[in-house]
Amino acid sequence: LDGTALKGSIVIECGNALLHFGYDIKIFNTINFKKSMHYNPFALYS
Repeated sequence: LDGTALKGSIVIECGNALLHFGYDIKIFNTINFKKSMHYNPFALYS
C-alpha cells in the first residue's frame, strides 16, 4: 500500500468484493473497539 488510503477505507472499498468471492473478513479496530471483533491475545495463555 502506498499510504494514501484513509484508515478503514480499504475495508469499505474492497470488503463487499471480497465477501462476494467467498472471503471471511475479520476486522481488528484498535481505535474504536466497538467496531472491532474483540480479539483477546491473552486468551491463548489462560
